[in-house]
Amino acid sequence: MAERGDLAVRSPAPNQTKTKAPFSRPVRSNLFPVPPPLPLRVKKLITMIGVWHGVTYEEIVGESRSRKVVEARFDAMAEVKLHRPDWSLPRIGEVFNKDHTCVLNAVKQRRKFNAAD
Repeated sequence: MAERGDLAVRSPAPNQTKTKAPFSRPVRSNLFPVPPPLPLRVKKLITMIGVWHGVTYEEIVGESRSRKVVEARFDAMAEVKLHRPDWSLPRIGEVFNKDHTCVLNAVKQRRKFNAAD
């Protein structure tokens, strides 16, 4: 043992290599990850429904509550749920900037509407 001041410092054994890791645990570079971009098909599906209703993609995912936009949004939510059954209601809600209960209501409304036909 080598002595440094009043502290005893132990030197490593000859067969041990002294490696110093830069970090003791993994460091997250981004604490709040940006959600991945929408799959092209979902955005295209929403855009196509918007064209059919005469509204833009931005209006559908926006905050407008006009009847025309709400009907387009409900149709788009129901179609996304139909085409992406692997997505949860909260995930679909994130796409439209809405709560999962809005998506559930939209799906129920469209089922009721289609059953009446």
